[in-house]
Amino acid sequence: MTPAPRLYSPRIVGRLGLLFTPAFSAYFSKRNWEDLGDEGHARSQGRYFTWGLVLLAGLVIGFAARIDWLENVSMLGSLIQVVVWYFKAQRLQIDTVKGRYAEAYARRPLKIPILFASVLLAAFLWWQVDRAFERSEEILRRFGLESPAAAPSEE
Repeated sequence: MTPAPRLYSPRIVGRLGLLFTPAFSAYFSKRNWEDLGDEGHARSQGRYFTWGLVLLAGLVIGFAARIDWLENVSMLGSLIQVVVWYFKAQRLQIDTVKGRYAEAYARRPLKIPILFASVLLAAFLWWQVDRAFERSEEILRRFGLESPAAAPSEE
């Protein structure tokens, strides 16, 4: 049995991809494949990473510029990508590492990347909530209604 390299936990990386997109996790999976000496799978994960960034950029640009079709296409593309990535690519890494090393390998820490991604996700969600309030006020104005937040309080 060959000595195990230090790896990011493929299971945790897979779960984080479901939360933070494959753009986040494919990078760590790529690093794992490189450490396992499998350049073909590393290149494949690199493509998932690149497409994940493209879809993420489309989502942010669509959201910021209020291009609904771009935002919707990017969200749908991201949803499809995460399902394909997890079941086609990440499950293979989970099974490979489990088959070669079981749980006997040194784990690389993911605390700092998770913290960084969490801050970005929280900022994006905050931005989305703010935008949702703007959209709801626009809809209310279209129907000639006043926003409850804008109404003077009655005391």
